Amino acid sequence: MRYYNSSNYLVLANMIFNQNATWATDGNASALDVQSVAAHEFGHFGGLNDLTASGDLAATMYMYTYYGETHKRTLETRDTSLMNSLYP
Repeated sequence: MRYYNSSNYLVLANMIFNQNATWATDGNASALDVQSVAAHEFGHFGGLNDLTASGDLAATMYMYTYYGETHKRTLETRDTSLMNSLYP
């Protein structure tokens, strides 16, 4: 990522998916969901950090994702409240 320190404007962001991982979009139990991972990484572009509390397991910004998991494609209340606190 590249941003201007003086204004915190993001001017460049790249996302690269590991070619050695198995990716899917159909909930395949032996693959990572590319849409969920992309949504999580995009949250970092917006300034969000990983969530670590056990109560945040369903949140898109939770620090781990699991094979076959697709529900993190959409934002949960915890995700939107964090984003709203950064961009009121």
